[in-house]
Amino acid sequence: MDNQLRERIERLAQDLERWLPDTPPSLLHGDLWSGNVLFTNKGPAVIDPAVYRHYPEVDVAMLTLFGSPGEAFFDAYWNGNAPADWPRREALFQLYPLLNHLLLFGAGYRSAVERSVARLESYT
Repeated sequence: MDNQLRERIERLAQDLERWLPDTPPSLLHGDLWSGNVLFTNKGPAVIDPAVYRHYPEVDVAMLTLFGSPGEAFFDAYWNGNAPADWPRREALFQLYPLLNHLLLFGAGYRSAVERSVARLESYT
């Protein structure tokens, strides 16, 4: 990551307290992506948890990071009442795993980090 991208992320971080609601944290799966969702004879199952507490939408943002579960999922999850700021929160909650992927797996994730930062900057 170059200094310019780092500075952009630091500027975004200064406004986080304003963006996030004051709600209690929820217990999360912590690594909810399509590879950790299985379908069995008894119904869906999630595997390989990395449990922690955070905003509930963190798991949803992770689930949409490398694909999408489809409209039926969102209809059921939001019950027809998605938060108005979901696109911004989705981009924010995807930035951390993207930064982790950049660190762990290299420059191939840089453009995804840049796109996420640009999405967030469009809301400021």
